Amino acid sequence: MFKKVLSFVIVCCLIFTSIPLSVSAAAPFESGTGSVDDPYVIATAMQLDKIRNYSDSHFILKNDIEFTEEDFSENGNFYNDSCGWIPIKNFSGSLNGNGFTIAYLYSYVESKYTAYAGLIAENSGTVSNLNLYECYVVADSLNDAYAGAIAAVNTGTITQCYSHGYVYSVKAYSAFAGGICGKNTGTVSICVNYAMIDSEGENFANDYYSGGIAGLNTSEGILTYCYNYGYIYGKTAGGIAGNNDGAYILICQNKGIINKQTDGYFSVCSGGIAGRNENGSLIQACINSTSVCVITDYEKAVSGGIAGYNINSQIADCYNTGNISSRSLAAEVPSLYTGGIVGINQSDETNEFFSESIYCVYNTGETAINIYNSATKKYRGGLAGDTNCHLVNAYYVTNIAFGVGSKSFESDAIYLESSQMSSPESFKGFDFDNMWWLHTESGYLYPQLTLISEKPATGVSIMGNTNTVFYVGNEPDFSGGTMSVHFENGKSLYLDASKLIYVTEPDINKIGEQTIYAIYAGHPFQFRITYIKENPDSIVINKLPDKLVYLRGEELDLRWISLSAIYDDFKYFINVEEADVTYDKNALGDVEVTINYKGASTSFNINVVSEIITRITPESTSIVLQKSGDNLIMDKNVLTVYYKTETGGYQKKVNITPDMLIQYDPNKLGWQSSALVCYEGYKAFVDICITECKPGDVNGDTTVDTADLANLKLYLAQIKTLPTAFAISADFDGSSKVDTTDLATLKLHLANIR
Repeated sequence: MFKKVLSFVIVCCLIFTSIPLSVSAAAPFESGTGSVDDPYVIATAMQLDKIRNYSDSHFILKNDIEFTEEDFSENGNFYNDSCGWIPIKNFSGSLNGNGFTIAYLYSYVESKYTAYAGLIAENSGTVSNLNLYECYVVADSLNDAYAGAIAAVNTGTITQCYSHGYVYSVKAYSAFAGGICGKNTGTVSICVNYAMIDSEGENFANDYYSGGIAGLNTSEGILTYCYNYGYIYGKTAGGIAGNNDGAYILICQNKGIINKQTDGYFSVCSGGIAGRNENGSLIQACINSTSVCVITDYEKAVSGGIAGYNINSQIADCYNTGNISSRSLAAEVPSLYTGGIVGINQSDETNEFFSESIYCVYNTGETAINIYNSATKKYRGGLAGDTNCHLVNAYYVTNIAFGVGSKSFESDAIYLESSQMSSPESFKGFDFDNMWWLHTESGYLYPQLTLISEKPATGVSIMGNTNTVFYVGNEPDFSGGTMSVHFENGKSLYLDASKLIYVTEPDINKIGEQTIYAIYAGHPFQFRITYIKENPDSIVINKLPDKLVYLRGEELDLRWISLSAIYDDFKYFINVEEADVTYDKNALGDVEVTINYKGASTSFNINVVSEIITRITPESTSIVLQKSGDNLIMDKNVLTVYYKTETGGYQKKVNITPDMLIQYDPNKLGWQSSALVCYEGYKAFVDICITECKPGDVNGDTTVDTADLANLKLYLAQIKTLPTAFAISADFDGSSKVDTTDLATLKLHLANIR
């Protein structure tokens, strides 16, 4: 059951997200057709009211809905003889609040028969992602009265909902009030209550149940991952459920004060999680973090950190840090029971829970009894006021010397010093691999629950050294990997990844990637795992290595190759180090390289040569180009090419030509850096300067003057050579040769004669 609930909770977190809104009109709603894929869209209070006419359809809120005082005034849309909102009967569809809020809902249901008060009277469908703020919900009946902010009675699913305001069930023969629902036989998960809850009636001997989430949780109903912050009042009151009767409360926490004061009941019972836990019920992985009180002036008062009464039922893996007290206001009160975990714990010897009705629990809160009459019997214990059955691995550090007030089964209660509470070795029987963790780095010094924590982690992730690839048919094994855990105070831990709890069962027979949802230190997170067969169907090369030319005998370089193994239709990247690579190391020319991986193979070719270039070096890293029309003319520049052979190496000189230059703009004059000279695939950086060809500019200084005339005379006298890039400029007359005619033409040009 516990594993099943965890999976359900995570799935709920994922499924109930915003649904895209339809644009097709559908009166009387904003849009939609009411199907699962195209829900009716609700934008106003009047549209919300129309749900009752389509109660088996599907709905989604488009925005917040706020009721006004005028809505519930006489002649208002929801006056209804001063009773306000009429709860929606028999809802069996789905209502997705889309994270929006319904504010100031007022619903007062009065009946001489059974009264149902709340947004919905009886829900057998699904309500999700819905917030109720400042609601006022009252069920008033002479028979049974059920009041709940979301639903008076829930037999379906309520998840990710929030309630705030006031919920009352009054004057009834039996009264049930809860922040989410009055009575639950379905599933309520990931819900939070801030509303004040109260149930009361005129017959003090009857059943009146108040709970932060449900007044009564029964018939194998499930309350899980829920929190209560509201004040809870009533004859039988609990932070999560007033009465847990043959049902389950799992992974819940109470932070709301229970029964700070009560009026005139014969017997009053309070519990941090449940007032009563009975008839084969289970409370597991729950925390009470605030005070629980019972005040009575009549018959009996019972209070417990987790449950007031635990009868033929079980409490496991829970702890209490709140102060628990019982108080008598009159002499007539014969007995008071107060315990850090339970007030009264009872089980028949034939019951399955007799030998371990309570196990793996601890209490750090104080327990107190205040009496008016010294003759009143008082039973106060660090763990239980009274028990007739066994507590197993139950610990307390508190202000009282006794673990059990009645002294029976005292040996089952173990007292620890405060210093001992910070050591996992003190807590025998606690499962610190799965259910519990204790890291003082979090700021909380005692054990915490993995699933719901006093000081939860703010971030958890799986590190890269964790194995996440498994063979089909095998359960995931994360041992040896690393899980990083970070806390609000800035401290971090790095733990063995096997300590995480994965709460979605992987399909171990399905090839491919799967998302795993896990939790540790109260922080849910997700990561991906992969399932493959032991032998792939084939392997393929996604990308060839960069180096494909080798000198014979040179070591193969496969650093940048990319490989995938194919399993059915799934493609899984593999490292070349995992494969067996073979080729003929003595061959020349095209040589086949074969890659073998678990029975599958593929290949590619490399070129093996007797000599190979190792590097190139230009004689000058500054190259000048002269632009003449569309042509580029350059000075002679030499490139040194270094070769490696099987027996040694050599070098040779190669003239650089314009077509060997890349990565520059041939139309841009001036200097350009980071250009490249390329030779047979090898590259070297050079700087390039492009000048414009100008007839007569013999020396290349971009002006034509007497300096050019002097240079030309020296050239013709074979005293000086001209750079190749500027030889074309010396051909002043355009005859394709440099001679005395060019000298004469240049003289005339300088004399402005020609």
